[in-house]
Amino acid sequence: MSPGGVRPVRRVVVARQAGTPRVVADGPSPHVHTLRGMPADLGLTDCGYTDGAAGDSVE
Repeated sequence: MSPGGVRPVRRVVVARQAGTPRVVADGPSPHVHTLRGMPADLGLTDCGYTDGAAGDSVE
């Protein structure tokens, strides 16, 4: 279980290295936020962020 009893959410992060897609992380998201005053199993999980435009799609 994650903080506060929130169930973990699997997150797979893929990046291109030398033009080839590679899995760089595979596991529970480390970004779990609980809400003060709410039930212990209620929370928010951020699965991903981006700081730019998406890359070329993988075919």
